[in-house]
Amino acid sequence: MLAGITTLKNNTYNQTPVSKNQHLPIPRYSIGKNKFETEMIRFYRARDKVQCHLEQLRDQTAENNDRKQAQVFELYIQLLTNHDVETATNDAVADGLNIEAAALDALDKYTDLLILLDNKRFAQQDRYIKELSHKLLWHLAQV
Repeated sequence: MLAGITTLKNNTYNQTPVSKNQHLPIPRYSIGKNKFETEMIRFYRARDKVQCHLEQLRDQTAENNDRKQAQVFELYIQLLTNHDVETATNDAVADGLNIEAAALDALDKYTDLLILLDNKRFAQQDRYIKELSHKLLWHLAQV
């Protein structure tokens, strides 16, 4: 099985072999107020890397006249850069939660809310949005 960013046509970008039951380990720990700025810098660096990569993929697919797939990448970018997700992440870190857990919780809550509000566009992309969360967390681990 491969992990990465999956497309509508089930192509996978940034393929990495994983076992079916493998989950990305999410560390959860408390941070002191003095670590807030450092954690948020890590978040913005990781988010910017993922956003840049998604924009490249969007542009590549658009050039290849695959507008539907380009829209999926645009959806990822919108979720990743959403103000509500950023605010929820910021608030959780300010309350002492580490950035990995805060970012994952914010993305999960926002995605669940959109699905609950019957946003079909997000509901159909739930699996892919989880992959986006994992990609962001992978980059956080590297920063």
